[in-house]
Amino acid sequence: MSTIREQIILPCEPETAFHAWLDEKAHSAMVNADAHISPEIGGKFRLWGRTITGVTTGIDKESLSIDQDWHFDWPGWSKEEPSHVELSFDSHKNGCVLSFVQTSVPPKHLKELREGWEDNYWKPMKEYFAKVE
Repeated sequence: MSTIREQIILPCEPETAFHAWLDEKAHSAMVNADAHISPEIGGKFRLWGRTITGVTTGIDKESLSIDQDWHFDWPGWSKEEPSHVELSFDSHKNGCVLSFVQTSVPPKHLKELREGWEDNYWKPMKEYFAKVE
């Protein structure tokens, strides 16, 4: 299995990005997609219809970190082995740095997933927070 590590600078306060990730209305707006999120540990989420489903396994409001298990409804992606996503939101001179780690990525999906994060999350999030801050 493969791992993706990213650091993304967002033009907002860390608390703003942290709360938007867990809020279904804000999450939907920041990635221009349908999101259903139950914002607590053990809470389930689904994105883009049911293409992505998962559960939030950790939320730390003091350190502004979130842990989630993600499942992508893609051919060859085991339903029994989710991908684990860790996010942390920290102050940066230009707003916020989002540190992102995704483990247990099937190697055959690595390139597609990296591009998907950039196109469907990082770029839209930068645009969204530039407007709301």
